[in-house]
Amino acid sequence: MTLRRATAFLPLVQLVLAVTLLVLGSREKSNGIQDGAPFVPVAVRVCEAINAPAVILAVAVSPLLRVAHLTLGASEVTAGEVAFVCGIAFLWFLVGLQIEGLRHRAAGLSGLSALLVSISLTLAAVLALFATSELRQGEVIVGTGAATWAFILAVFYGMQIIRLLRARLRPEH
Repeated sequence: MTLRRATAFLPLVQLVLAVTLLVLGSREKSNGIQDGAPFVPVAVRVCEAINAPAVILAVAVSPLLRVAHLTLGASEVTAGEVAFVCGIAFLWFLVGLQIEGLRHRAAGLSGLSALLVSISLTLAAVLALFATSELRQGEVIVGTGAATWAFILAVFYGMQIIRLLRARLRPEH
């Protein structure tokens, strides 16, 4: 069994990018608290914006993890960070599956899963709320990334629902 290019390539590239941004962010000097909020490096904000659905997953999953901190070499990693990085790999694997599915799918929507569409549209709504919250707090980078993901998910899966409804409502000859 061979791995499809998009399902292998996207998670790998995004993990390298995410780890690079997180490492750069960890090296950025903190200048304390700004406007009552803890300092978050720009590189970390960019990483969160690119991977906004993984942020939602990490927030949801990290309380379920029993390990509070892991020690990797000289640095400590929190359960939330582990959940975030795993979420990034999972997110981009799913994006790769969708890309491969678009490439290989016939004109019809035979592979459309009602569960996937429901989860994706729910995630779009959660991301829209997350984006609104982030933008209200002045977090433009993360808010814009979350809003972009919400828009892409809503449009992509909304179009699939419209196509499915058209196919079902079309009179059969």
